[in-house]
Amino acid sequence: MKDILTINEAAKYFNIPKATLLYWEKEGLIHFERMSKNNYRKFTSDTIFQIELVLHLRTLGVPIETIRKAPQMSLEERLLMYESSITQAREKIQSLQHIEQFAKKQVEQINEASRLKLHPYGDETPDFQYLVAHSKDAVQMESSDTGLFVLLIQDLKNRKGMEPETYMEASISETKDAVSLVWELPKEHAAWKTFLLDIANSNGHRSFINLSKHLLALQQMGYHPQSLVARYLCEEYKEGIVHIYFKAYVKV
Repeated sequence: MKDILTINEAAKYFNIPKATLLYWEKEGLIHFERMSKNNYRKFTSDTIFQIELVLHLRTLGVPIETIRKAPQMSLEERLLMYESSITQAREKIQSLQHIEQFAKKQVEQINEASRLKLHPYGDETPDFQYLVAHSKDAVQMESSDTGLFVLLIQDLKNRKGMEPETYMEASISETKDAVSLVWELPKEHAAWKTFLLDIANSNGHRSFINLSKHLLALQQMGYHPQSLVARYLCEEYKEGIVHIYFKAYVKV
């Protein structure tokens, strides 16, 4: 490495702001010798080593107070510092993996919405067995897995008109809770048809955009819609309205 004579050259060489070097000096993380003639900062091999050490430890997430003590640390103290860095790194990795899984799930749900829009009325059985009443606990779970939120219409046969007057909000459960259970996948063989359910949300008012169209299409195909469960997929803002998309399973 060529000789570094000025703080500007050091900042450029290490690709860090000059202000950062000055801050580290102020905090006692690095030390500059001074030239006798003009009192300018003088860079020595020790200074370069100090900068490299601080960069190394900052990359590991070591706090400034600990870095300040690092040059005087014993081997045991250094071992504890690096073991702590390993623990913190593993926690960050776990957090990033969770973020990755959540993002992948959103991508899958958006792709599924696009598929259903192009290819409705497929033969698919709901991929969940139990629904429980929506609750505050369920909302917390849905914050990390939006696909747990489900709309339930128990009786399509006796609806008034083409739109249901009421629907129930529910959440997918892996276990059968007798107290809060509101729906269970029928044990007897049943035929199901799927399509993309579009619900518009405008100023807090929800309206079914395409349910009537799909139920009529199924009737014209010779099916008799009985009940519906619809699993949340994704949503988009379009022409001033939020459209919430669900994967609807209709028992026919």
